[in-house]
Amino acid sequence: MYKLTSNGIKNIETCAWIPNNPKNPDWRKYQAWLKEGNKPEPEFTKEELAVKKQSNIKMKESELVQVQMQFDIATAKGFLIASDYEIQLNKLESELSKLKK
Repeated sequence: MYKLTSNGIKNIETCAWIPNNPKNPDWRKYQAWLKEGNKPEPEFTKEELAVKKQSNIKMKESELVQVQMQFDIATAKGFLIASDYEIQLNKLESELSKLKK
């Protein structure tokens, strides 16, 4: 009946957002529902989290390819700026590694 969100609770049946406010009658209904032993759905299901993770990985991989191409071009032309790209590459590779864990 309820689902957690980053900034409150969502009533699944009515799609209403319920803020954490004791003066709100919907919040009080939600609190009573919890006291009955019920539990809200998580903000994201395991499937949603997996999709989000894969999307983030693909985005980082794409960004990594773009920076690698810029680095290769800068290196081939002998630009000193290539070291800036190398720093970006190292950072992206580290972020991608963390995402894949």
